[in-house]
Amino acid sequence: MPRPFLRSIRLLALTFLGSGFALISPAQPQLAQQSRFMAQLAPPRAHLATLSRSGYYLAYTLTEGDQTRIDVVAVNPPYPKQSIYLGDTRGARIVALAWTAPDRLVLATEDWAIATATLGRDVVEVVLDASRFETMVAGDLNERDRENPLNLDRMPRPPRLLHVDWQVPNQIIVEGVAGTNLRNAVASTARVDLVSGQWTIVDEVRITAPATRVFADRLGYYRLQVDRTQLPLTWSLRDPPGQGHRPGWKLLRHALPEDLAHSFNADTAHLWNDRSVPLGFGADPSVLFYSSNLARDTFALRSINLTTGESGDFDVEVARVDLAAPVTDIAPRPLGRHERAQRRNNPAVYYTDFNAVPPVDPLIYDRATGDLVGARLPHSTIDTYWTDSFFQTLQSQLQNDFPHRSVQVIDWDDDRTRFLLNVSTTADDGRYIVYHREEARWVEFLRRNSDIPADQSHRVETTAISDEVEPLLPVRLTIPHTPRSKHPPLICYFRDGPWQLAPDARFAPAHLLAELGCRVLEIDYRSSAGRGRDLLNGGRISPDEAAAADLQRALDWLRDSQGYAPRQIALVGEGFGGWLALRVAELQPDRFRCVASLDGFNDLAHLFRSPPPRERIESDSRGLELARDMFAMHDAMKADFDRTVELATGGSATDQNAPAAQLAERGFGADADPFAAADNRPQRLQIAQRMRDHDEPTPVSLRTRFAQWYFGEAAENNPAYDVLAHLDDLRAPVLLCVSPDREDHTIAAAAKLRDRLARLNRPVEYWELPSAPWSRPISERPEVWLRVAEFLNENLLDFDVQIGPTREVP
Repeated sequence: MPRPFLRSIRLLALTFLGSGFALISPAQPQLAQQSRFMAQLAPPRAHLATLSRSGYYLAYTLTEGDQTRIDVVAVNPPYPKQSIYLGDTRGARIVALAWTAPDRLVLATEDWAIATATLGRDVVEVVLDASRFETMVAGDLNERDRENPLNLDRMPRPPRLLHVDWQVPNQIIVEGVAGTNLRNAVASTARVDLVSGQWTIVDEVRITAPATRVFADRLGYYRLQVDRTQLPLTWSLRDPPGQGHRPGWKLLRHALPEDLAHSFNADTAHLWNDRSVPLGFGADPSVLFYSSNLARDTFALRSINLTTGESGDFDVEVARVDLAAPVTDIAPRPLGRHERAQRRNNPAVYYTDFNAVPPVDPLIYDRATGDLVGARLPHSTIDTYWTDSFFQTLQSQLQNDFPHRSVQVIDWDDDRTRFLLNVSTTADDGRYIVYHREEARWVEFLRRNSDIPADQSHRVETTAISDEVEPLLPVRLTIPHTPRSKHPPLICYFRDGPWQLAPDARFAPAHLLAELGCRVLEIDYRSSAGRGRDLLNGGRISPDEAAAADLQRALDWLRDSQGYAPRQIALVGEGFGGWLALRVAELQPDRFRCVASLDGFNDLAHLFRSPPPRERIESDSRGLELARDMFAMHDAMKADFDRTVELATGGSATDQNAPAAQLAERGFGADADPFAAADNRPQRLQIAQRMRDHDEPTPVSLRTRFAQWYFGEAAENNPAYDVLAHLDDLRAPVLLCVSPDREDHTIAAAAKLRDRLARLNRPVEYWELPSAPWSRPISERPEVWLRVAEFLNENLLDFDVQIGPTREVP
């Protein structure tokens, strides 16, 4: 090879290396370091914190790697600290942490364990778990077993923490559900002494799981019950105990004024509109707190005295913000493999939505007095609304001290002189600060995301686009700390939906995607909840076209305010948002470089189908019992037929003794033929009842019924909403990620889309994840986003090098 030509090849190689082409390739993507990716995706290392009632100690959970501990530190110099370690939690999170005495904390974990952390000890001590909270469950009468005629079984009863008794130290209220099957499921509350570990039952109620849900007050008495077997949903009320007796259940509407009562019994059209939902009871058992959007746009928080029927002083409302969700289970919660295995030991827990994390209570109570002092405001930068004038003044002062940040008062001492704060932004989970009011002194103890340097975190801008025609459109834009160019690539993200809430807190996947040097655009598209009726009901007609129009409005805003590269836009979506991402890519075929769908589905009919029934987990004896009952019923029907023939013909068609003999062989006894005489028929009805009880009462699928009303039944099989019907327009590369933990999602649908795209020779990647250990949506699984980042690196980021003319160099 001539020497001049060889030199030109070397120069060409240097040109490639200088451009970055050789460093970044599909085989070895030059992404940011994986450790920074994992740091962006990891939950805050400090998840929970609490201040002692004396104000002397601050306690917080701290997770580093696979180890979790509780650090307790004094709030005054020299700030001595003690670490209390947890054992192997198998990745289960701590879901509650609270002081129960000056030297003792109580904590609850995701795997149904309640433990104490005591000052002076190095490890936590488990006080209560499913095996220590057992109950005796009675089965069917069994006269043949003289030692156990009632067929009593010991049943583990997983406990969850409900409340800490603010009056008695070291006392808590827990709740559990147990039953060998759905005929004997019982919900129980108990008071637990954390020193001795002893517990006593406070209240019990039989439930028809999973169609019945019960709610206890702060003392542990079951006060509310809702029947979900049919619409309208019907609430029942029970008065607190008194004078040694326990009142029965009555309809809640009978205790309410007529103009309010109808809003509690929700039918399909009123699951979100003109709806009221009970929240619970405070220190006064006659005062009910509830949320309602009756005759208004958003859900407000209110109270009513059930004895007098008069409205209370508690009335909180914020424009364009729903302060509570009327339906919290519109999408089934994913079940991880550890939780699924635990639930198999208790059918009553398995078939219901009872889990270790109790429902979120927006109400804030003073630990010293038990009085209601405010409410947490989800999905709002205001964060907290105080009804107590002292805290109103304090919050105003705190916001002045920390402008452009969210200041959340977590705890305070009984004298209201020291306050635990979390000061955060939409780009940062925040830091724990103790404010000494009398000294006007601030002490920062911990930054919750220390793995991400503050000067390298990404910035988040929030706005709301409004005009005279379209509803308000909330928009969040994550801007990378180190953009790839003046107008970096843009990733448009559709969160899961519809009718779900998008919090304003830091969204970890957006910050991971920003590590690629890209901007991330999120919108609360029409049909999203949490922002009032206009936004919620805006997607009833052509939801895919409405989402595409909302995205275009956001892009127009971005073009006018900052600009963007129109040829470098990708779509990413989760669940319903995954369907929207695919449909928007089909509606605008030449607009987007690639599409990633996470647990997405192929058509709108997905929302009209009820989730599949969960796998049967009854023991083999239950299967044998069902078989025996079925044979007994078959023999009874045959005996009735024989008697009918005998009456009609004057003779006998079969041996009259056959049914009794067959029943005796199957365990009923020769003299136990329930069909030998007319006065024994109730026993036959008992067998029929036992057979029917193998099929549990199924709760109404609120998502299915609401979808029928929201979109109209004609939308279920409308090909206009079918991704598979428009594959000719889906030209961009597609990534499909699916998880087996989401019960309302069928992996077969994603596989069908993959196969159809492959037959059309379209670029498609398919990844089926293994089951997660615990209940985690696909958007919280780091391995998913690492795969998405690699996909975007290969298909969105532009590494093409334009090679100019070559010349020989002497």
